[in-house]
Amino acid sequence: MAGQFGSARKFFCAAVKFRLTPGLASPSRPASMAARIRHSRTIDMLQIPLAISIVASLTLAYGVGAAWAQAPLPWTIEHAAPGLRAASCPEGRAPAVFEPLSLAVTPVVPGPNEELAAQLPDGVRFAGGWHLASDAPHWGGLSGLAVEPGGDLLAVTDTGRFARICLSAGAPDGTAGLAPMRFSNPLIRPGKLTADAEGLALADGLAFVAFERDFRVLAFDLDGCGTASTGVRVATPPRHFGKVRVRANAGPEALELRGDGTLWLTYEQPRTIPAQWEAAVGDGGRAVSAQVMADGTARLVDEGGAALQPDHRPVGTDSIILADGRPVSARLFRAYDAERGNRVRLELSRSDQPDIVIRLVPPIETDNFEGVALSSTPDGLRVYILSDDNFSKRQRTLLYAFDVRS
Repeated sequence: MAGQFGSARKFFCAAVKFRLTPGLASPSRPASMAARIRHSRTIDMLQIPLAISIVASLTLAYGVGAAWAQAPLPWTIEHAAPGLRAASCPEGRAPAVFEPLSLAVTPVVPGPNEELAAQLPDGVRFAGGWHLASDAPHWGGLSGLAVEPGGDLLAVTDTGRFARICLSAGAPDGTAGLAPMRFSNPLIRPGKLTADAEGLALADGLAFVAFERDFRVLAFDLDGCGTASTGVRVATPPRHFGKVRVRANAGPEALELRGDGTLWLTYEQPRTIPAQWEAAVGDGGRAVSAQVMADGTARLVDEGGAALQPDHRPVGTDSIILADGRPVSARLFRAYDAERGNRVRLELSRSDQPDIVIRLVPPIETDNFEGVALSSTPDGLRVYILSDDNFSKRQRTLLYAFDVRS
C-alpha cells in the first residue's frame, strides 16, 4: 500500500478545480478534554511494542548491541522510514483525501517599491504576496510549511490539521484542501490544547510534525494512505533546559530534516544568557536546538546556540539541496510588540557564499510569519514564508515569495 497513493497527490489540486475530489466525512464529536488527558498516556502504551521493534531493528543494523542504552545513535530517515510507514499506514487501510475548499486570493503589495527594495539585500527579489482567506471554519492558524514534490505547499495548523495550498506558476490559484490529523489515541481530536502543530518537515512521502503543549514529534505516511495515515511517535522532546521548564506554548516550533537524514527541532523559548554577555550578543538569548535520537529521545545540543536578535524568537527552519548539489538552509525569526508591531528576520545560509539576511519591518506590511519553505529554481532559490492568523479577525493569512539568485 505504501507509496501507491502518493501518485494521486499531484492530481489533487487539479481535481478540486473540477469538483472531482470527494470530501472527508466529518469527524465524530470529540470526547471531553478531561477524557483525552486521562487516557492519552494509556493509549500511547499501544505503541511500545512498535517502538521496541524499531529500536531492536536499528540496534542490529548499527551493530551496537547492549551499548545502545549508553550511547543512543542519531535518528535517520533511512533506517526509520520502513517502520514508520508500516505503523502509520497498515496494509489494507483505505486512503483518504483532503477536503477541498476555495480560497479568496488577494494580491498584497507590502509597501512602496523603494521601501521594500531598501529592506531587501542584493540578489533578492520580492516575487509576490497574497492574502489567503476562506469561509471554511477550520481555515487559519497555519504554521509549519513545506514544498511538496509537485510544487504545491503543505502546511500544518494550530488545531492539528494538514492544509494544502495549490499553486500555479508559483502563485496560489484559489484551490486548497484541509484534513484533520489522525492519532493513535482515538480520544485525541484536532484542537489547540492537544494538537497544536507547529513544525513540519516533508521527505519521501512522510510528513514529520512537531507539536507544542504536548511536546512530541509524529510521522504521517501521506504518500501511503493520504490523510487516513495515523501519526506515529518519533520523539518526545525535553520539557526542561536544565532546571528551567519550557513554557507549554514555547516548545518545539521548527522542524528540519537535514541532507544527512537526521531530524532537528528548534524551540521557540530561548536559553537565557548571563547578563555580562548581553553587550556582545544582544539581549535575545540563545536559540535551543535538539537532535532526534533513534531511541525516541531528543538530545539538546549545547553549542552555545545561535545568538538571537533582541525580542526575536525562532519559528521556522528548512533546508534543501539545490540542483547543482549545494546545500541551503533557512531560519525564520519573528518579533512583536505593540509599539513596533510585527518584525521578521529571515536568514539564508549557503555553503559557498555569504549568508543572506532579509528583514521586514514596518512600514513594510508584515504579520505573524511562522512558516518557511525552500524550493530550487533554474536561477537559484524560491523562498516562501507563511503567517499564522491565530484565527483572529485582526490578523491575516499571508503568503510571501522571494526569489534569490544563486
